[in-house]
Amino acid sequence: MYSNSEYSSLLAQLNRANAEIMNLKDQVRYYREHKEEREAEIKRDNGFIRSFCEKVLSKDSDEMVTGREYSWSSLSIDMLIEKAEHSYDKHNRERTKLLMKLVDLNDDKDCKIKSLMEQLEQFEHMYGNRGDEEEESESDQVAPQTADEVKAACEEIRIESVDMTNDMIDSVVDAIKINESVNITSPPVPISEPREKIERIKKEKKKIKESSKIAVLDITESINKVNSIMKEIIIVIGETGMSVYNEILDEVLNRIGDTLSSDFKDKQVRRHFKFLEDQHLIHKDSITTPLKGIVCLARLTAIGGMIYKEFTGKTAVAAEKDLVIQEHDNLEHGYGIKEFAEILENCGKYKNVCWMNGRKKIELKNGSSVIPDIIAEKEKHTEYFEYERATHSFPDMRVKLNKLSSLTQYINIVAPKIAQVKTLLEVVQKWAEESEIPRKCFVRLSTVKYYSDFPGTYKAWMYEYDAENKVLKSLIPQKDAPKEVIE
Repeated sequence: MYSNSEYSSLLAQLNRANAEIMNLKDQVRYYREHKEEREAEIKRDNGFIRSFCEKVLSKDSDEMVTGREYSWSSLSIDMLIEKAEHSYDKHNRERTKLLMKLVDLNDDKDCKIKSLMEQLEQFEHMYGNRGDEEEESESDQVAPQTADEVKAACEEIRIESVDMTNDMIDSVVDAIKINESVNITSPPVPISEPREKIERIKKEKKKIKESSKIAVLDITESINKVNSIMKEIIIVIGETGMSVYNEILDEVLNRIGDTLSSDFKDKQVRRHFKFLEDQHLIHKDSITTPLKGIVCLARLTAIGGMIYKEFTGKTAVAAEKDLVIQEHDNLEHGYGIKEFAEILENCGKYKNVCWMNGRKKIELKNGSSVIPDIIAEKEKHTEYFEYERATHSFPDMRVKLNKLSSLTQYINIVAPKIAQVKTLLEVVQKWAEESEIPRKCFVRLSTVKYYSDFPGTYKAWMYEYDAENKVLKSLIPQKDAPKEVIE
């Protein structure tokens, strides 16, 4: 039996525990409510970001290509922002070039108008002195009238010196159109611009050009925060264009590993890399590939590129991830192709493997063209590979398969997962049933993982479909069949 004091003590502990539980429940309820509000805000903000980025991309002629299927909604927020940023920077560069051309044209026309006005003043002076004579020739009578008319026309087209604003574009274009309708003839007596006018025009032109330049950021503070390890990271990215995070770390360690005394060299470099990312000198994101899983990608930001140029005096080379997205329009698709191309290169059965073909089209006999994802050359023949994630519509896949069947007898398709292989099999069968195959053609399919076990061999394929005879053949030994295939 418990004494009264022990009972009171236990009862007090129970009451305290109940009070703490009630307090924790209140906290959980409070955080849950705020979490829902925060999630709603994030969803709303993401919607605004996507809407804004899509508006920017819709103005880019390279993005709005007729006949090409694309979906910005399938891109992540990071990738969408990156594409919009690229389009926005390109738009600004083109706009700046246009403005500078308009400024130069404005200055040229302004100088001609001022020269013409001085000629008119001389004409007025010349013919005004002869106005008192009793007998004037017919040409003398017409000249003052012609000078007045030209002067009036020039007064209408006189261009004022204005600032480089959006309104200037319309006014300059209008002035250009009017000026082009006036034929300015050479004066009978060469007339040069007064020195002060020439100097004034030069100063105005310089002022306009300086006002149109992009403001230069002060990177001194950022440079002062960069130590030797960070500097080497920036130099490696800017010099090589590497984008895969682990490849960058390996290269940095290879260059400065001997100077690091700690046994945890890898952690040191990763810590400094994270600092550069926090300082917005490096932008990092991640994608998923069939074999490596999550792959982190990095590139220098605009400020990081400026710091690289400050260190080396050179402009940073284009980042691999930027080249990949230009080539394949999607990072996951592009790096999936790269990963499979590395398998082909390492198997030793191909003398050359090309996965960044610069959009070089292969012309077909029927006048169309095709761009395979991977071109692998052997000694006597060439093989073509397609990396598919089962995201294309059937009409697009039908067009691609028709072109590939005209190019090669064996259409080789790999996919990240077995589920995508099955989807592609259905597409291939439907294509063969609805299309006229121009030649005896076989479509071979496999996953990247399965192919990597027997690279460059017939055993690497899971299925082979005879498009001419509409026959599907499974090449997977039952004992080696993946669980998904057996099911």
